[in-house]
Amino acid sequence: MLSSENKEGIGKWINDYTEYALLRYDEEFGRGDFGFPFLKPYAKYSMRNIAPLCNYEKIHSSFRGSGLLTNAKPQYFIFVDLYKADDIREEINYHDKFITRGTFQWQSPNNMTQDSERGKDVINNTERHTHLHLFVRKFKEVESIPQDYIYLGEVATMPDTATGEAPVTMDFAIPEVPEDLYNDFITDVDRTKIEA
Repeated sequence: MLSSENKEGIGKWINDYTEYALLRYDEEFGRGDFGFPFLKPYAKYSMRNIAPLCNYEKIHSSFRGSGLLTNAKPQYFIFVDLYKADDIREEINYHDKFITRGTFQWQSPNNMTQDSERGKDVINNTERHTHLHLFVRKFKEVESIPQDYIYLGEVATMPDTATGEAPVTMDFAIPEVPEDLYNDFITDVDRTKIEA
């Protein structure tokens, strides 16, 4: 049984911890309403961080895998690695890139077609009320440390840009990326600009 002194100490600790967590949250996210799911633009996330934020009801560790997660439909989550390893297999060497600060070219997983339900949901996302959330990271790993994705916001597929089958290539209208972040994304390892 805890003495009243110990109870008081634990209560103070819990109170301090809670206040610290709230201050830290306020500092990191501010008081803005980011809507649902509660994702802050340009914040860093891992795939597993996303599951609790969108009330995904299954095991959160299953919320990972390919670059397109549809587990929380109508919320679709698109994860992109801009620079792939030199030895990557061609069938998963997707041609994802920034066209401008407000346009991003995305290539779907190689099992998605334009006529599939998933393909229609992504290509016609506005009409089908599908919400596409784009996460981009420059590299999968840096010095063997997995990197988080940066959330670029909710995007919309631009009309009449979908081409090809399995994979499908399309352009997204994205919230305009801040210039310094955009320049970082389009600059290769040797600091040379990548051709758009």
